[in-house]
Amino acid sequence: MLQEFARILNTSIRQEIDIPCRYDGKKFIAMLPNTNIDGAYVLAERIRGRCDRYAFSTRLGIPLKLTVSIGVAQNVNIAHNEFDDNLEFDHSFDILKKTPAMGISKEELIQRAEVMLEAAKQAGHNQVMAWW
Repeated sequence: MLQEFARILNTSIRQEIDIPCRYDGKKFIAMLPNTNIDGAYVLAERIRGRCDRYAFSTRLGIPLKLTVSIGVAQNVNIAHNEFDDNLEFDHSFDILKKTPAMGISKEELIQRAEVMLEAAKQAGHNQVMAWW
């Protein structure tokens, strides 16, 4: 199932620009350079919708319905007007994060995405929440 989700993630992002990676067990992060919070949110909803419609299955071929909870956070360097957005997924999946330029630390950015991920889960799962 994680491999199937990874394929959905990889085919949803810009291959030459965005960076998907596995994070903390069953979580994934997508670093989205040059993407503002609105663009990251739209991408997160697209991934959530694709997972919602996808026919996941177990190793034995048994169909399985999975939901995706996604937390979105942004790193904004106001002085240079640069935007860095992050998504964190968990398989419930969580998504998204980004590497900071000169804004907040990468640890703070990840923490914000995780806070939004938890908010999505507590709101009933299968949702996208963003740190606006």
